[in-house]
Amino acid sequence: MNDEILLIALGLLVMFAAKELIATSIINHYRSKYKSVIKAEKTRAHFAELRGKLLDLAVKNKLNVKTQTFESLHLLYTIIMRRPEQYSAIAHVIFSAIVEREPQSQAHELDVDNEHVRELLLETVIGINVIIYNYSSFLKFVKFVSAVLHIKESKSIV
Repeated sequence: MNDEILLIALGLLVMFAAKELIATSIINHYRSKYKSVIKAEKTRAHFAELRGKLLDLAVKNKLNVKTQTFESLHLLYTIIMRRPEQYSAIAHVIFSAIVEREPQSQAHELDVDNEHVRELLLETVIGINVIIYNYSSFLKFVKFVSAVLHIKESKSIV
């Protein structure tokens, strides 16, 4: 009789543990999913704000819409805002371009003499750094290794 009660109690304990494990797995899955959505929306919001500032500069005649600077930044902001599902690919392309950049590479000239454009470019660089930090496969690997080795990381900007 005691053995039967013990087996029933053990069976109930195993069922309870399995239920808790499944529930925890489901909660963690949704938590991770929502964190990803929030991270992407923060990134989109940052670049939407930058695009708004860029358009504001054009409206106030502080930046000509026909310049390479305006066209390049507007295109960059629009692509990033419309493609949150591509942030990992964008991070990979940008990270690779930085790592593999040749010293004499030809780049588009941006109007850095304009103080308003300089401020916008600084905020753009911050946003791009956040994309690289949050979505680069290489940096995800580095963060994983750091977590395994218990190395503290600095706080994210966004």
